[in-house]
This record gives sequence, structure tokens and C-alpha cells, in this order.
Amino acid sequence: MDVFKSDVLVTLQKGLDGSSARQNTIANNIANVNTPGYKKKEVSFENELRAALVKSDKVQMSRTHPDHILKYPTLLKVEPRVLRNEFQSMRMDRNNVDLDQEMTKMAANSLYYNSLISQLNKRISLLKHTISEGRR
Repeated sequence: MDVFKSDVLVTLQKGLDGSSARQNTIANNIANVNTPGYKKKEVSFENELRAALVKSDKVQMSRTHPDHILKYPTLLKVEPRVLRNEFQSMRMDRNNVDLDQEMTKMAANSLYYNSLISQLNKRISLLKHTISEGRR
């Protein structure tokens, strides 16, 4: 049994990967706020993550032990996608980055990332406790 490939840990990992990609993309958008013609980029992964959880839930595999096979195997295929936002800008230089929106997105993403880290730390703490109690 690989305790580091549990459904919960894989889901947390994919969420952290997506959040990290989003943070980098937002930082890049902010850095290009004054670049003429720059089109902001956005990261999409939540819908794919949700779809992987729902889709896999409908496919039932026969398992001899609950930890032998991931319940949600399509989770491993979920990757964040960076999309270019081509919507027109109200600015004369055709740049469509709104600094206030990007700062708001960055704050929300930081909260999301920190909540995932908190959940991951709880899981790791539980594993450490289980290992230390198993030695006794």
C-alpha cells in the first residue's frame, strides 16, 4: 500500500499544482500590466478536478483491498491549463490586465493554497502519528 498515493493526497497534490500554476500566471499578468497588447492568462483546473472525481465515482472497479487501486484513477491525469484571455480591453494599448482584479485573484488564490497546505499538514501529521504508534 502506498500511503502517499491515496485519493485524498492525490487530490490535494493536484489542487496545490493548480494553485501554484495560477499564482505564477497571476504574477506574470501583474508584471505585464503596462505591456502594450498583452492579453492576460488564466489557469483552469477546478472543473477538471471536479469532473475527474465525479466521473471516476461512476466507474466501479473490483478491488480486493480499498487501498490497492485509487478510487479516482483519472485524478492522476488532471493538469492545470493556462488559457489566454482574448477579450477586448477598454484600454487604448489593447492590454486587458486589470490590476485590481489580478490582486483580488491573487489574494483568493493564496487563501485557497493555504487551506490546501493546512489539510496536507493534517494528513502528514496523522501519518506520522500512525507510524510512531505502530512502533510501540
